[in-house]
Amino acid sequence: MQQLGTSPKAAPAPTVTCSRNRLLNCVPLRASNVSRTDAAPQQQEERRRQEHQAPAVILDDARTQNFMNWARGPASIRFSGVKPSTFAGIRGLLASKDISNDDLIVEVPRRSALVLAPKQRNSCQGLVTDEWWKSAPWFAKLAAMILWHKRQGAQSPLAPWIAQLPSSTGVPVLWSDSQLQALQYPPLIAQVQEQRREWQQLYDTFLTSATTATTAANQQPKPKPTSSPTSSSPPPSSPPSREEFFWAMSVVRSRTFSGPYIGSSLPDRLRLLGLVGALMACNTALGLADLPHSLSAALAVVLFNVLYEVILSRSLKQHAICPLIDLFNHSSAVQSEVSYNYFGDSYCVVASRDVKQGEQVFISYGPQSNDSLLQYYGFSEPANQHDTHILTDML
Repeated sequence: MQQLGTSPKAAPAPTVTCSRNRLLNCVPLRASNVSRTDAAPQQQEERRRQEHQAPAVILDDARTQNFMNWARGPASIRFSGVKPSTFAGIRGLLASKDISNDDLIVEVPRRSALVLAPKQRNSCQGLVTDEWWKSAPWFAKLAAMILWHKRQGAQSPLAPWIAQLPSSTGVPVLWSDSQLQALQYPPLIAQVQEQRREWQQLYDTFLTSATTATTAANQQPKPKPTSSPTSSSPPPSSPPSREEFFWAMSVVRSRTFSGPYIGSSLPDRLRLLGLVGALMACNTALGLADLPHSLSAALAVVLFNVLYEVILSRSLKQHAICPLIDLFNHSSAVQSEVSYNYFGDSYCVVASRDVKQGEQVFISYGPQSNDSLLQYYGFSEPANQHDTHILTDML
């Protein structure tokens, strides 16, 4: 599977497979997700060890409650047996009941996720220009989408999810120079410094684009006042700061899934079949073509559509951040069950083993070293069997 991102130093994205009973109707995705911490480098390993051992504290603050109510209601997210909780200060998902192997734990409709499709048009009108959008890498586009939704406030359909995102992801690219040097590991320090330079260059182009877009938006005629506070978009403001942009980028790099691009869901295909059938019936009824020719033409249209999407899905990727799914933490000791459900047009997490009530529910990011986990997700894993160490200055 293709790694996340376009930079030569992008994190290798983990492979995520479908459940055995879902292989025929699910498309495997990769997780680039979820565990976050704001600890200094020397605290990372100890906090990660505590996370596995400490008792859970169920989150019941107003923002979490609002998010879960939105998930159950407008977002139509299906979930069973999990509750947002903290483990030694780290957010995750607690098993609120016994979960069996192959149980569906979470299912998020695609319409309730933040999705970036190939060749998608500018989704951030008023924030960035079309020229910037066309040339930006996928993760910068998703970051712009998060900032756009954040600026919409309560008017954003994703507002409850945006509101409960952490204020800091704790990834090394956001650390101070002294914290970064405390790693005492030159290879990783060099990678993070290169990442900072890349993000700074992206922000420079983003700022130019955002300045142009927001200036143009501010010059548009203002809508008439109305008694409804949600009837119009909030007025444009100044471009996002470097800190805001870096925050959004870190959210994207630690929470995104990627997988083959599926251009049409099952409902889309059924609508196409209905349209083709109606046209075939019209042609036959009006005498424009006999039944055999109409059937041949209809079959050709359907086969072309299917073959086109099969070929397309092999070369193009879609990226998605899924509310609630992004709360799953990583453990290399489990097998992740994250997939795209074609028939339901949704993203799913399926249990790969039994989980007892009171335990934390994990997914796996795949065979990643602690260098990769720390750089892109903000933690290192004790006893990571996939860890590697780069030796320098051997001579």
